[in-house]
Amino acid sequence: MIRPLEYCENTTHLTASIETIDTRILELLHLRKQYMAKKQKIGNTNDTEFVDLIAANKEIQQLVETSQLLQDEQR
Repeated sequence: MIRPLEYCENTTHLTASIETIDTRILELLHLRKQYMAKKQKIGNTNDTEFVDLIAANKEIQQLVETSQLLQDEQR
């Protein structure tokens, strides 16, 4: 669950929200990839519309690793 920031009272609340955000970002990137593949299959794309998914995935991976480090620090 993503708790509103003003209601995050401790690092557990923040860590849980960050993890949920990271998970949703990964899910949305995967869904976007499916939509772009369908769009390309239909033939209505040009190459300039594509996002560098490899770079985006690396950024997300860094976010997940940071989240895990924060969680480990809590323990």
